[in-house]
Order: sequence, then structure tokens, then C-alpha cells
Amino acid sequence: MANQNERTLFWHSFIYDVNRATASLLYLLQGMESVREKELPPYDQLPSEIQYSFPNFAKPPGIVVPLALGGKSFNPHEILDLGGEAEQLAYKGWVVQVYDQIWEANYRNHFKDGYEGDDLIRPLSQPFGDFGYIRNDLVHNKGVAKDTGTGRCEILRWFEPGERMILGMHHVFDFLNQAGFMVPVGGFVPGGGHAAWTSLHLQESDFKRGTTPTLVSCRGSLGEMDEDGTAYYVISLVFENGVYFCLAIHDVTTSKSSSEWYTFVSKIRIDEDGRLRFPDGEVRDCESLYAQGVDDFLNHGIRPGGAPQYGPWFRFRKQD
Repeated sequence: MANQNERTLFWHSFIYDVNRATASLLYLLQGMESVREKELPPYDQLPSEIQYSFPNFAKPPGIVVPLALGGKSFNPHEILDLGGEAEQLAYKGWVVQVYDQIWEANYRNHFKDGYEGDDLIRPLSQPFGDFGYIRNDLVHNKGVAKDTGTGRCEILRWFEPGERMILGMHHVFDFLNQAGFMVPVGGFVPGGGHAAWTSLHLQESDFKRGTTPTLVSCRGSLGEMDEDGTAYYVISLVFENGVYFCLAIHDVTTSKSSSEWYTFVSKIRIDEDGRLRFPDGEVRDCESLYAQGVDDFLNHGIRPGGAPQYGPWFRFRKQD
């Protein structure tokens, strides 16, 4: 069994490899966005006599002869639009890379026993287990969610059985958040390589551009107890624009036991209207959560910081 130093190195290498794969995905998406917005001709507005042969895709570096794909009813935007074939190919490749080439091939055995602790035991459910269901349906069920596959997901509940699985960045963000990878000090490998999601250079104005973004991921965790008996619990939130916060919520009304706190935070959910819904009936909208996150990030809130806490990559349950 690996010692603690080896386990720490494996953990940081794991974060590095997942974030590196995600950076590759973002470069692909950025390239598609560039073609979509700047280089892609309005194919359906071209004269009909040349619509059959117009080379309608930009040439990658080193390619002399472009691929022409046309036809009277063809529009290249069907391939390059958001949610189109090119994006889905990139997302599918990311899923397979993270699950097969990184998790299964290199790291799964190192973390099969989880992390030890006084009241933490084997995981009840883990994002990588759900991710495996999603990967299998993408690869082996023609991208349609099965009730015996993706329908069994407990944390990454993205698709209903029978639904065609169209992936987007909000799914990537949710996976990274639930697995504990969206952290400001990320993974590293020997030789100085490192990869992390960082907000170190963001200013207040960066957070407040445009309308309040949609909330796409939340992960609850136990916080800490104050001397007066009141408690903090922590919610790691990610919004559709990639901004992420770790909010400390101060509860002054109750002194729950550790097990009661765990049950409470594990049931915090994003409801159908995109609001954060708590088990006691409280509801917080995106605007107030985003504003609190900005205040916390700028050290104006009840706890300084603003970045999600470290993993673990799985959720724990109390011993029965």
C-alpha cells in the first residue's frame, strides 16, 4: 500500500492529468468558436450553383487541400453550432480520455480504498462511478441514456433514460466540481508541471460583467463549529461562465450533530428553476449566491476566500 507521501503525489498527478485533458478540450472548443464566429462563410447565402463544391471548412495548419462537405440542404453551422457534431465529438473524446486513459488506466487502483478518517468510511457514491455510466452510454448505446446506465447516476444526474445525451460545458463544470478538481492550487507532476483552475488575476469587474450567470453545480460539505455552538457549512458552487465559489453559510438557529449536518448538506440541490434549494425549505436565487460569492472572494464576506475546497473525489457517509 502506498504511503501518505506517495498518495499525495498520486492525487496531485491525478488532478494535473484531468485538468490537462480539460485544457485540451477548451482549446478545441475555442478553435470551433473562432471558426464559427470569424471564418465560417454563411453557406446558405452563397449562390446555389457553388453550394455543392464550396470548401466550407477552414484548413488546419499543414493541410493543403480542404475537405468540402456540401449539398443543397447542408449548412455547416449544423456541425459547428453549439451542441453540434464537432462539439459532441470533442466532449465525447474528453469523457473517454478522462475515464479510460486517466482514471481506469492510471489512478483507480491507487484510490480504491479511499481516505481514512475517524468518521469517514468507504464512499457511498462517487462521481467517477456515475461518469463510467455516462461514458458507457456515450460509447456503447449511441449516445442515448439507459435506465440501467446513466439512469443510475446518483450525483451526475444529467440525463433521463431514453434522452439523447448532448454534452456542454455545464456538464464538465459539474463533474470537475463534484470530483473536487476545481481548486485554485491544483495538480503537479515531477519536473514542475502544474494545472489548476485559477481566479488569482480576476478583478471585481470581471465577475460583474453582463447578467447573473446560471448556477450549474453545487457540492455541499461540512464546515466548522464556532465557540458559541453555531456552525458553518460549505457549498462549492460553479456558474455557467466558469466562475466558482466556496460559500460558507453560517447557521445560527440550530446545533446539529455531525451526522445531522452531513445529512443536511448532502440534500442541498439545484431546483428546476436554477435556484439553490435547502432541505429545510430555504431557497436562494442565483443573483444572491453570486453576489455573496463575489463578496467572499473579495474578503468582504463572513469567511475570506471564495475558492472551492479540495476533494475528495468521492463522497463519504457516516458509519452505520
